[in-house]
Amino acid sequence: MLISHPLTIEFIAGCLLAIMYFKKDVKIRSEILLIIAGLGLAASVYGFLCYQNITGSIAPLGWWRVTILGIPATLTVYCLTIAERNGWVIHRSIIQVGDASYSIYLSHLLTISAFGRIWNLFSIDDVLDNIIMIPILWLLVLVVGFLSYWFVEKPFLKLSRRIA
Repeated sequence: MLISHPLTIEFIAGCLLAIMYFKKDVKIRSEILLIIAGLGLAASVYGFLCYQNITGSIAPLGWWRVTILGIPATLTVYCLTIAERNGWVIHRSIIQVGDASYSIYLSHLLTISAFGRIWNLFSIDDVLDNIIMIPILWLLVLVVGFLSYWFVEKPFLKLSRRIA
């Protein structure tokens, strides 16, 4: 049933988060909110690792996903947005990644696939390959995403604003 599907619940949690953000004036110090956000992130990582160790599965699905990833993510996002509203300033580089996030989202699979195929030509079957390649791919995804943002997304946004 769609209304009780775990992904629907995650979506509703995001909607409730937005309502709470705009309706309530939370007077908790930013430092405390950042600690709670960090604890939420740590709980998610711990829960994920426990899930993997117990089940052997790569990623939690269904209600396990909501419990292990959704609830801590909602808590973390809520605490970070309230801390920002209370005056905590996030680093400008993170804001720029957020601005380009749609382009990064659209291009990341193509980037990983293309550069992964190139890497496959030179790699050996070892964990060290992954340790080397994951940060390289991460940076390449950001570079391609930013290039797409600057040279495709922003010009199209300007054009659409002139037309509308």
